[in-house]
Amino acid sequence: MDPQAMKASVRRFYDDLWNKFDVSVADDILSPDVVFRGTMKDGHHDLAGFKDYVHEIEAGFPDFHQRIDEQWVDGDTCIARMYWSGTHRGDYRGHPATGRSVAYPGMAVFRFADGLITEVWAVGDTHGLWSVIT
Repeated sequence: MDPQAMKASVRRFYDDLWNKFDVSVADDILSPDVVFRGTMKDGHHDLAGFKDYVHEIEAGFPDFHQRIDEQWVDGDTCIARMYWSGTHRGDYRGHPATGRSVAYPGMAVFRFADGLITEVWAVGDTHGLWSVIT
């Protein structure tokens, strides 16, 4: 896959899917058996599990925003240096809303096959997040 197309898919993953909470985008850019491991959740191995995770984040942090600061491509892999932010406005894993803001840096690794994202491993420095909601 063309490196620019890979970067565009990753941008769509964040700009359209996550930042707008439009899970229908997942059907266009993710493999049906995508393996997803997010910073705040154990892995999922299908689109339905991934979409549930997106909705869980949206419920707890309705203004959650994911910003890409840099991207690199090597073979079938695209890496993004990220910055995540949001406000704890809803229940999140049994923790009632605090109204407090959180922001943290991280990285995400995307693997591609046949034009689709087949694996995502996002890792963020969430120490600040947990101190805000607990």
